[in-house]
Amino acid sequence: WLAEDEDDGQIVRELTLQNVAQHLNKTTYNVRIKTGDVFQAGTNADAYLKIFGDKGDTDKIHLKNSDNTSNKFERARVDHFTY
Repeated sequence: WLAEDEDDGQIVRELTLQNVAQHLNKTTYNVRIKTGDVFQAGTNADAYLKIFGDKGDTDKIHLKNSDNTSNKFERARVDHFTY
């Protein structure tokens, strides 16, 4: 609690960010997954994504919450994810 009449009387605090380099290099990924348009295309299973690159790899990303639908990976549909 910050108050002039409480504790040390200071009402300003300087907070230091830990792991600054990690936060400065954060990248946002916009992922589009298109499910095929064939008989019985689609899944209700959990799906994951891992991106590999010259500057490193992502951790395993659970494609859990689509930005554009609550019923993911249905036949002939494109699902959008942002991470």
